[in-house]
Amino acid sequence: MALRAEGVRYMAVGEDRFVLRIYDDRISFARAGEDELTFPQAEPILPRWRGEILESEADGHRLRVEIRSTGRCEGKNGRDTVEVTLDGEAFSGCGRAF
Repeated sequence: MALRAEGVRYMAVGEDRFVLRIYDDRISFARAGEDELTFPQAEPILPRWRGEILESEADGHRLRVEIRSTGRCEGKNGRDTVEVTLDGEAFSGCGRAF
């Protein structure tokens, strides 16, 4: 798969038109019509529920990613429910590992 060849290990897409890509060394977040933001990779926080939380900061922006490994995502493509918060603005979507 082309994304795997680029080093993407996880990708999420949201109805509010965002794409989140997690690489081994960085996290990228892009909204339609806006520049892509890149954050350093963070050690995952392992919550009580199955999944992980990533928190990172770069260039005055704060990113929080909550991945809930549910096995499916309601009415969407992907196996996980993904909640992203960028500078206090919330986004939701579905994702999967590569």
